[in-house]
Amino acid sequence: MAGASPPPPPALSRQLSSVEKDALKTALEKVVSSYLFGHSPEHFWLVYCCQALLTQIFRLVDGMKHMSYLYLLDFCWICNLFFSIKGTLLLLDAISPEYLHSGSGRSSTFGLAAFMIACGPLGCSVIAFSNAMVLHSIQHYTAVFIHLFPPLTLWTLRWHAEDVDRAWPGVFSAYRLQEVGWLEVVTPACTAYFVWWFAFTGWMLVHGRHQHKDTTGLDTVYHYTMRSNKVLANLLGLRDLKDAPKAKFVLRYMFAHAVAVNLSFANALGCYFSKVYHSFFCILILAVALWFGSVKYNKIMTRHYVKSLEALINDRDQSAKAD
Repeated sequence: MAGASPPPPPALSRQLSSVEKDALKTALEKVVSSYLFGHSPEHFWLVYCCQALLTQIFRLVDGMKHMSYLYLLDFCWICNLFFSIKGTLLLLDAISPEYLHSGSGRSSTFGLAAFMIACGPLGCSVIAFSNAMVLHSIQHYTAVFIHLFPPLTLWTLRWHAEDVDRAWPGVFSAYRLQEVGWLEVVTPACTAYFVWWFAFTGWMLVHGRHQHKDTTGLDTVYHYTMRSNKVLANLLGLRDLKDAPKAKFVLRYMFAHAVAVNLSFANALGCYFSKVYHSFFCILILAVALWFGSVKYNKIMTRHYVKSLEALINDRDQSAKAD
């Protein structure tokens, strides 16, 4: 056909097709999530539970492939694991005939801890780590999911409590967030965090600090952070990455981690006591994830594919010269 553009080279077509398919599948999930969040917030927790379990499975498989599965021991991943397991148990409890009578041993402690962790360190990590909503990348999307979706889910459970109780009678009432003082709100989350902190710090000192790409081929969040965040590494006094396995730098990192997490609980308190602030925070972190996602896609389209095209053109020119 006259004037028609020539088809792209097969190699580039395959590359674009793979990206488009992965992005389309994730985009469809986002459409369903957005619909339920706006139209039926009382059911949004089901979306989180289903996606959380799948996200962790996909990330584990990807981590086994890229030798980064130790990332899943980090606080954010451990919290999402507990949240998804608890949500699944609540769903199983809800569909059993006697579920209305099975909440006698529950208390609001778990609900308070979940809320503070979700709106504190998890939500704030979207901004702190510049999480990008890149739909075709497992690494990027899972990082966004574990940090963004918990605050959104707790928003529906906190501020649409009556709708949730009507749709799921008896399931969340025992975990209902009580109107208590700020100290009672913060204590369960701090306790949960330091249980993880002592266990993880002990593991890091004994074993984790020696897991490095240059030695064992494995990687940890600690070593990745020291490589990628030069500002933090300098603040901790680390000048040479070869010294990263030393215990003193690990301890400095873990103390800095504890300070940052506990400071983030102040943000969670604002979300707990104010629907307006919680709504603003959710909109902010969603906007941040979308912004950094657009930046990533811009780089992909203007740099990655340009380089791919240049390489294909050079190969074609060389083949033409050889002929």
